[in-house]
Amino acid sequence: MAGLTVREAREGDLLSLLEIERTASHDPWGERAIRSQLSSDVGLSLVCEEGGRVLGSLYLSLIPPEGEVLALAVLPDARRRGAGRLLLENGMKMLKSGGACVLYLDVRASNAPALALYSSLGFREIGRRRGFYSLPKEDAGLMEREL
Repeated sequence: MAGLTVREAREGDLLSLLEIERTASHDPWGERAIRSQLSSDVGLSLVCEEGGRVLGSLYLSLIPPEGEVLALAVLPDARRRGAGRLLLENGMKMLKSGGACVLYLDVRASNAPALALYSSLGFREIGRRRGFYSLPKEDAGLMEREL
């Protein structure tokens, strides 16, 4: 994780955020969704960068006492270097300081790397959402972690 930093996303990151979505997500967010998240009163948006290059993004919502991971994505050529973990660790700290006591997320049932990351950070599966994802159609595991 040396050289990786996390900060709040800003409007000037839009092109990088769109690139991350296009290259790293099964069902990418578009410009309108990202702009809406960046300006949301309940949204928290973080980026992980290295040397000025944005490698990953994390979109969260905070409605105390709950937080939710809306999307986490890391560029394919930057994976397995700690960016996702660093984003989540920072996001959890920020949510906790904002009044969240628990954090929820949905994850594709077939996404073994994400499931391993979430489990290593203390998330546990509490349910299943049948056919939740499209492109391709797939179940989601509902996970939670107390903050």
